[in-house]
Amino acid sequence: MRYTAIITLIAVVLSGCAQSVYAPDEAVAAARYESNEAPYISLMTMVNRDDDEGAHSALLVNGSQTALYDPAGTFRHETLPERNDVFYGMTPRMKEVYEWYHARKTTYVVEQRLPVSRAFADQMIARMEAQGPSPKMFCGINTSEILRSFDTFAHVPRTFHPSKIMDAFAQVPGVTDRRVYQEDTGQNIQFRKPEG
Repeated sequence: MRYTAIITLIAVVLSGCAQSVYAPDEAVAAARYESNEAPYISLMTMVNRDDDEGAHSALLVNGSQTALYDPAGTFRHETLPERNDVFYGMTPRMKEVYEWYHARKTTYVVEQRLPVSRAFADQMIARMEAQGPSPKMFCGINTSEILRSFDTFAHVPRTFHPSKIMDAFAQVPGVTDRRVYQEDTGQNIQFRKPEG
């Protein structure tokens, strides 16, 4: 109980440090991407290669559109409008850009994908949009809070630790995973180019 009170106090104090970014309606509408893939929710975890500990959590959701929730992240792209950590227009190419931005000699990316109904995916996107901007270091807390608001993920702990979220997500029946490795020494900025 004391731990929860401390976390809540820290969240309240730091919430004032979160910076709001709110792309205009026209930009969000123009970027909208509807995939022909079956609906899914993917937990994206950036993992340190030296100790296999998670360093960052994000959610990629494919419903009536495909959107990325990247709380307290550093990723930006000129073709992806953002609203408070939610990025719109996540085509397969932009997903690759995101993964290759993070994957490097020190870090690999784990995608854990769960097939869901389109309605479930759209509810998840709406919940991501409602979360608001994340303070630095709150990727785990905010990702876990979003997941925990659905019965399917009620067992996910409210935590700062991406590895704990990843382990809990893996317990959901039907989850598959894939890993992305790269050997460069920094962010793959050559992939930060518009499609086409």
